[in-house]
Amino acid sequence: MSNVLTRKVFVLNKFWKLVNEVTVQDAIKQMVTDVATALDFSGDMYMPVKWADWVKLAPFSEEETIHTLTAKIRMPTVIVAVNYDKVHPRRKKVSVKTIAERDGNRDYVTNEILKPHEMSIDHLDPISRGGSKTDPRNMALLRKDRNNKKGAKTPEEMGWTRPKTKPLGMVVPKPSHPHHEHFVTKS
Repeated sequence: MSNVLTRKVFVLNKFWKLVNEVTVQDAIKQMVTDVATALDFSGDMYMPVKWADWVKLAPFSEEETIHTLTAKIRMPTVIVAVNYDKVHPRRKKVSVKTIAERDGNRDYVTNEILKPHEMSIDHLDPISRGGSKTDPRNMALLRKDRNNKKGAKTPEEMGWTRPKTKPLGMVVPKPSHPHHEHFVTKS
């Protein structure tokens, strides 16, 4: 059985837009300090509930129960940060994996699908010549041996066509509880 306190809780801003995910333990800290309310999914609707009332609700199941010395408390699954009005989407971190995902695992020169051990990130404008080492628009997937051959040249200097790159996508928390499904935008 996994520890209930480490499970994921979705965090909504005061407009009920998904902005983050935290552990149950962190969600409870926010509820106890009145920074957040939890959503009660009893019945057909969901209602925000403050900590003082939350502790009086019956748990849905033994698996979703927090045991204290004196009480059994329902595990929150979604909280609302009552004073937080921002939406701060997080961009994916730059890595070979995220660049490969964006580029469809394809080498930008040959369009061949690369295996993970063949992949490397090519900085289109070389870092040694002032190119950004953090901007994903300056990066494309390239076969390792081809990237080594390219060195500090641009794709044009190699006689290659410069790929049209895009920023990386946003991090969208994956639902880990049925209650989360209500707040994930379907694309």
